[in-house]
Amino acid sequence: MKVSPISQLLLYSLIILAIVFSVKAESKIDFSYVGKTGPAFWHLLPNSSICLNGRRQSPIDLRSHTDLKKKFEPPCNIRVKNIVKAELVHTGTTIEVALGKEEEGEEGKGNEFLPASFTVGDETFKLLQFHFHTPSEHRIDGVHLDVEAHFVFKSQKDKISVVAVFFNIDLEGKENKFFKPILKNIPKPKEVIKIRNIGLSKIFKDIKNIQEPFTYNGSLTTPPCTEGVRWWINHKHIQSISSCQHHKLKNAIGFNSRFIQLRESDYESDSKNENYY
Repeated sequence: MKVSPISQLLLYSLIILAIVFSVKAESKIDFSYVGKTGPAFWHLLPNSSICLNGRRQSPIDLRSHTDLKKKFEPPCNIRVKNIVKAELVHTGTTIEVALGKEEEGEEGKGNEFLPASFTVGDETFKLLQFHFHTPSEHRIDGVHLDVEAHFVFKSQKDKISVVAVFFNIDLEGKENKFFKPILKNIPKPKEVIKIRNIGLSKIFKDIKNIQEPFTYNGSLTTPPCTEGVRWWINHKHIQSISSCQHHKLKNAIGFNSRFIQLRESDYESDSKNENYY
């Protein structure tokens, strides 16, 4: 049977399209925290090579005999209100609270931010979203804490600053009120639900409004691992969470903690040792 030139052209076009789409499908890598899509392979994701090659990556191990003895100038003009309405989304790797389109006009007064802000120098940072990691990503003397919350702030210049809050299980089983509305109805992976009345102001009051932090310049802890992120670690004010609340959170998001990263000074030490030998 003879095939017309037009039919041949259509056939070749379909083959080329199939190859293009299959290549795109293969190049798209879903990130996770274990196996072939875990942190050791994040640098293979688009625009994420810095996950492997970066010199100021997060998280880091906080050393109590050096790091935690230092004093830092804290942020200024801390302003925090409770959240009336927002959205709770299960991203597939964590649960995250942010403003949805419906809430932006009411809660965020026409913008994308939750009701919290602070100033560093002459730059104001506003709360974009917050989410959770089990166990903690930052460690203290090599030891994980049970939960680490990341409150992600953004400035008008698109700079990122993250306030980290630690939680450990309360042995007496006392619940943390901050978690109650968040864990009341946890969404399924990729699902978004409405959430109300989150006591944001109390959690910041409990960490003394970020006035006694350890701070350093690091990166996002998930792809694309962008550097230039200012971290505020509230190690002096570890909060409590009940074992039941911890179980619900961990059950929902599983293990989602990136391994500890070398510091820039560690790279310099390795370089000196190489030169020595």
